[in-house]
Amino acid sequence: MSARWKKCWIASSFRGPSARAAAPLLALAIAAAGCVTRSAHERGLEEVRGEVAELEQESRDKDRSIAALESERDKLLAEIEDLRDARVSLQQDVADREAKLRKLGETYDALVQELEAEVAAGVAHIEQLTEGMVFRLPQDVLFPAGSAELTPAGRSAVRDVAARIEGRDDRIEVQGHTDDQAIKGALAQRYPTNWELAGARAASVVRVLEEAGVEGKRLSAVSFGASRPLASNESAEGRAQNRRIEVRLVPLRLPAPAGADAAPAGGGPGEGSAEDAAPPAPVERGTGAGDSAPE
Repeated sequence: MSARWKKCWIASSFRGPSARAAAPLLALAIAAAGCVTRSAHERGLEEVRGEVAELEQESRDKDRSIAALESERDKLLAEIEDLRDARVSLQQDVADREAKLRKLGETYDALVQELEAEVAAGVAHIEQLTEGMVFRLPQDVLFPAGSAELTPAGRSAVRDVAARIEGRDDRIEVQGHTDDQAIKGALAQRYPTNWELAGARAASVVRVLEEAGVEGKRLSAVSFGASRPLASNESAEGRAQNRRIEVRLVPLRLPAPAGADAAPAGGGPGEGSAEDAAPPAPVERGTGAGDSAPE
């Protein structure tokens, strides 16, 4: 049925008195249908608006996630670059240290050959360390018992060492060591303990090294007393080994060991070593002769 015929049918259906009576009802039905249509449309719009808002929020969340990932990526790239730089620096440091150690080994071999006679006679002992080397001079060669004054033979031995190290640029640490025998008698008034005696002996060696041409700014004197024995103090032979002077050569440009900053630079009785900052062990006082014996 066409629209024109529909209109005619509706018009013909509501003619006469009955049409006038039904007109209000028809108007009400048409209005209701219009309200239903607008309500559904508004609900549809609200649903669409909600979906759009959710999508916008999801987009913002993703933008934030992308920004966070990009920031993390930049940090990781920076860390990778830092690690690369650190690796290059460490490789160079290892190469430098290997070169220095090779040079140190060559120097050690040369010094052993130069001091071959002294080493054979027991006047000196040379030991290569991981970083540096040490000349170990027995106290019996350098000092009379209970004294801090070098003997003529002792001064000659120290001058021999000075001739081998004066042209180098190492830091030189002179360490005084004793046995564990207590200082007794009149000697105790000058050296109350082995700390003072070991420090005085180290200072005497430093003075001779400086007199022989070694720069004073490279020198330090420290005392370890009886805290670092090489052998047992229960025998005379062990105590003789423990009474000694050690002249240590420490390369200036090699990194200092952990804790070295806390160690003293110069020498006096009771000071610790700049190479090994561990505190001295307690000293047990004995009653034997050893360093405490009078001249």
